[in-house]
Amino acid sequence: MKESEKQEKPYKEFTEVAKVDQKVFNYTNQSGTIVAVYFPEYMSELNMHGWHLHFLNDAKDKGGHVLGLTMKNGSGGMDTIQEFDMILPQSESFAKMDFSENMTAKINSVE
Repeated sequence: MKESEKQEKPYKEFTEVAKVDQKVFNYTNQSGTIVAVYFPEYMSELNMHGWHLHFLNDAKDKGGHVLGLTMKNGSGGMDTIQEFDMILPQSESFAKMDFSENMTAKINSVE
């Protein structure tokens, strides 16, 4: 997100941002790296379960969230992570956030 596109308070809900502000680019003939993260269903309270992919081209000037792709050739690898560290914000606004809403339907509507 460019500095000029930075949100100001009160922040829009992410579903509104996805509808109005999300930019979609179609890249062709790009060589680069796709990083895929899989969250199992038992972690759905922490993050949306399933696969989440991001792309960065070799020139490091194009990339983003992968919505679809066609690949002519490539190679891959996989690693299993058994633990991770999560650092949470220490702000008053984060401490007051309401995380009780089930966001699955909203996330699915913009993915």
